[in-house]
Amino acid sequence: MGRLYNKLKRHRQRATEVMLLIGVFVVSFLPMIVALDGMSFHGDESHWISEGIACVHLILQGKFSDPYWFTGPDWYQPPVAKYLIGFALLLFGVKEGEWQYWGVPLKGEIPPNYVLAISRLPMAVMGALSCVLVFLLGKELKDRWTGIIASLFLAFNPLWLSCSRRAMSDTPSVFFSTLSIFLFWLGIKNIKSHTQSLIYFVIAGISVGLAIDSKYTSIMTFLLIILFTFLVMVPFFSQHLLSSSSKMKFRAVTAIGLVLFVGMGVLTTIVLNPYLYLNPYQQFNNVVGFWSRGSQYWGYRVQDTPNDKINAFIGTIHSVVWPGCQVLKAIWPSYQWSWEYPGSYTTVPMAASFVLGMTYLLNRIRKKETSFIEILILMWFLIYLVFISMVTWKLWDRYFLPLIPSMTLIAAYGLTWFCRRMLRVDWVLITTTAVSHAGNILAWLPELYNKQWPDANNDYALASLQLSIGRDLGFIFAVGYSIVLLFTILWYLRKHLRRYSFHS
Repeated sequence: MGRLYNKLKRHRQRATEVMLLIGVFVVSFLPMIVALDGMSFHGDESHWISEGIACVHLILQGKFSDPYWFTGPDWYQPPVAKYLIGFALLLFGVKEGEWQYWGVPLKGEIPPNYVLAISRLPMAVMGALSCVLVFLLGKELKDRWTGIIASLFLAFNPLWLSCSRRAMSDTPSVFFSTLSIFLFWLGIKNIKSHTQSLIYFVIAGISVGLAIDSKYTSIMTFLLIILFTFLVMVPFFSQHLLSSSSKMKFRAVTAIGLVLFVGMGVLTTIVLNPYLYLNPYQQFNNVVGFWSRGSQYWGYRVQDTPNDKINAFIGTIHSVVWPGCQVLKAIWPSYQWSWEYPGSYTTVPMAASFVLGMTYLLNRIRKKETSFIEILILMWFLIYLVFISMVTWKLWDRYFLPLIPSMTLIAAYGLTWFCRRMLRVDWVLITTTAVSHAGNILAWLPELYNKQWPDANNDYALASLQLSIGRDLGFIFAVGYSIVLLFTILWYLRKHLRRYSFHS
């Protein structure tokens, strides 16, 4: 009888988990799929859509050595996003079309609304699936509530929503990067089950290859996993495994797993990208060389001096903890740096929760209490923070998209940790956080669903979150949340100090 009860309990738990996963996907997918053709057209979408159609035709004809791969209009862009768009269009019956908006701006060749909607559909699906992955990682990080809050932070982040509703490469690169990190974590978690662990490492390698072939900056995910293995995993197990046989088994599994991960990552990157066939090393160097000469493009200022890089780094950190550059400039008029359009990529409640999460994580590091998953998430955020702030030659908001998943996890971690200490007011803070975070979407609704950006440059989008905070509705939500958070902290400090005085 007891065995039957345990079996039914396990089935019930699995059913609950499946329902939660479906729920997270549906809740995340709805704001991404509604009026998918209502998002303002971005000029870059024209070449992703046009080249997606061209690339799929070349693949179906087996023309992998066609000059188009090597001398086409955007040879320096990886192909996975083009494949996704091209095959989606083919599936819905769109077999041809070319809309070179940037090439002929006066003619204004904007794809029809139905072509935009179909092309954006794969990005919307990946945006929602990324929320599911963040939920799973949050569950591993702390508990189910951490996963739910992290997925909601991500699903209703204005920058994430805008990028997940555009036919461009940003969302696929983040999705496959997040997937590779999750699979790598499963490999670590199941390290004692050698075969299962190695399978996870292989799939993680394939996923990171897909990420790199979506956007070359995803190579930082590849380096993250390698660095984590050498700097964290190997030293820890070498110190804590007592028997020499256990150490040998661990080293063998780690070495084989890392070789499989690196090998599959490199192989997937090359196989999926005909541009690399000729000479993978040299061709990849050509791409790096192209992007490193950013100063020649369109006259934008480049972070090419130490002072510029420091300013960019400070600006990047500022946008994490203070999502409102225009507000800050109003308070501090002399505040300035090299950003042409200083943008933010977070919201007020997410920034506040992120600060709480970082404080808690750093305190756990100080006490030497951190777990593998905590260090992995922290390294994920820090590596991309440094990389983006030091190499991005044009600080467009969407270039910061790789930071969002790790930020949401740290923010959710901080909020759930802090609320556990709040006892009777935890639901007040969580509710206010959710309402305020979603309120940014309401303030930003015209840009997301009503084509309010008047030009293909989307210059207004570059300060998108400042615009939402600057509007009456967004400002009310931001101030309301700040007041609730302030009184919550004061209540906590009063209670904590009273307890401290009583014990003294």
